[in-house]
Amino acid sequence: MRRALVLTAALLALSSAFAQQKPAPASAITFSLENAAYSRNWPVSVVSVTINGRPIRLDQPARVQGNWIKTVIVTLRNVSPKPIVRAGMLLSFPESGNGTQGNPYLGSWSTQGREPKIIWYAADGSYHPPPVAPPPLAPLRVPPGGLLRLSFDKDGDTVQAELAAKNATITKATLKFQSFYFADDSRWSGDTYALPPTGVPRRWTMVTKEEFFRGAKAAR
Repeated sequence: MRRALVLTAALLALSSAFAQQKPAPASAITFSLENAAYSRNWPVSVVSVTINGRPIRLDQPARVQGNWIKTVIVTLRNVSPKPIVRAGMLLSFPESGNGTQGNPYLGSWSTQGREPKIIWYAADGSYHPPPVAPPPLAPLRVPPGGLLRLSFDKDGDTVQAELAAKNATITKATLKFQSFYFADDSRWSGDTYALPPTGVPRRWTMVTKEEFFRGAKAAR
């Protein structure tokens, strides 16, 4: 009986200690969009960025708490004249490393759509797919004017744990676009538009945004 009373008291004390624990303190992080000065050249516009369903403003501190990375959603609008079939973004933390191989920046990727086969063709026209192909993503087709929502729930918790392990003070987060591919195999990468190769040797043709948009409208 006495042992039972002692055990009950210990459990009550432990329960009280857990109840008195405070949640992890909130912190302020400022989100920025890489190369935002060139946004007029992009095939998409940023409609919103939300954390746990709450809209935030870029370049202004936002309060975050707990495992928040997996709750980030970036909503984009396709402002190009072509359907988008593959797109993505990187959410990185520049204070988590120095960018070297031994101490890289930590980041979370969000990608939608399948890689077009055209990227595996060499200049001589031969086809070289990767030896071990990654699991294919679901097909994507965002029409002109349509919305695309990118979330970071796939590896958000893993990146969150890695940041905690580094014990680094994180006050900045950067959003960066991946390459975008369109239904006709053209692409937008590194702020540059390119038309797919049509002969051998296979070379992409770099064009301006105006040429890219005008050509798409003329082909309709």
